[in-house]
Amino acid sequence: MTNMDTSVVFQSVVERMMKSKDIENYKFEIDGGTAKSDGFIGDVIFFNIQHESEKEHLVLKTAKTGETIRKRIDADTAYDREICMYTKVLPALEQFTRRKGLSVIPSFIPKVLFNFKESLVMENLKMRGFHMWNKNKMMGMAHIKLLFENYGVWHGITMAFKDQQPDEFSSCVQGWIDSRFSLNKAFGLTTHFSREFSEVLKLLAEKGRHDLVDVYKKFEGRIDDYVYRRDLPERDMLIISHGDAWCNNFLFKYKDGEKQSQPNQVYFLDFQLSRPESPATEISSVLYNMGDRECFENFQNLLSVYHDKLSETLRSLGSDPDKLFPMDILKRHLGQYAFFSVLHSFIYTRVAQCQLDEAPDLGEMAENGKDLDGAFAFGLKNMELFWERILEVFIHYGEILKQCSNK
Repeated sequence: MTNMDTSVVFQSVVERMMKSKDIENYKFEIDGGTAKSDGFIGDVIFFNIQHESEKEHLVLKTAKTGETIRKRIDADTAYDREICMYTKVLPALEQFTRRKGLSVIPSFIPKVLFNFKESLVMENLKMRGFHMWNKNKMMGMAHIKLLFENYGVWHGITMAFKDQQPDEFSSCVQGWIDSRFSLNKAFGLTTHFSREFSEVLKLLAEKGRHDLVDVYKKFEGRIDDYVYRRDLPERDMLIISHGDAWCNNFLFKYKDGEKQSQPNQVYFLDFQLSRPESPATEISSVLYNMGDRECFENFQNLLSVYHDKLSETLRSLGSDPDKLFPMDILKRHLGQYAFFSVLHSFIYTRVAQCQLDEAPDLGEMAENGKDLDGAFAFGLKNMELFWERILEVFIHYGEILKQCSNK
């Protein structure tokens, strides 16, 4: 549930929201929140508000209130980014698409009903039959295909916006600091990624995959460059990314109801890590953070699904996909920029596989004076399963690197 400080924030936001509606008589009831393994840098509270004959089912998303953890992970930057996305960037994109006769953003990005400082209030989409995926399971083709289609639309919109209104695009992202960099420093990611990358090379060699060891050699001693995106020139930052592609940041609706095997709609959540980016970084994150083995085996088909939807969106908005981002450039970007996603699979695989008692409580660690360095290099009860998944990721991307080097 919530600590006292978060409860105070919640009550203040509710009071301000209802006052903005000129509603004085209402009752509210808290109906749950996130576990520590679900929200590492923020809190989510589900609640109901009853006024007159109307009952609203809502969700509040707000920043961690502990001052120590906020400073260590630079919560201000992350939450300012999300507020900026909802109050400045998304309205600009929606205005741009509406002028072109296309209105699709509301179909996969939920509307903010009220915001105050670092708090956002949105509709509780679970009441409309949307579900969050079980993070302990990898997603199959149906889910990943739907995500690739929707990212094709999202990337097409932001790419066309940059193509046709470059000044407005620059204005939207002006002064943005990559909110991941403070997290990288706080968690000591370069050190831990480097150590685990060395372990991957060792395991690949033990499996006789010296061909993949050779293609990965170029990254040795340069992990810091990839963690801090020194590898990505501004000319290839073609989109504004969603930024944090993992299962807790999506809500799915299914045409087969409770079976939940045939998703037909998805909403994107959480824009704290949005930034100018290469499209390849984002779609590779989707694959390596959540996709199962079948998705790896059918990646070329998924890539076509993504690129077809991207191209369709660009054309509908008046931009030329063959000029802006043809398939051969997408594949080049994958070879150049997806290593960032591969490295972060060390984190996302842990988060996906951990049980509640294994997940770090960052707020508690910070308040107790513990160093956050290594917080996301925690051990799991089943490390064998962890390394099995990591090797699948590195083998798959290694094959992509081999294809790129042969061209």
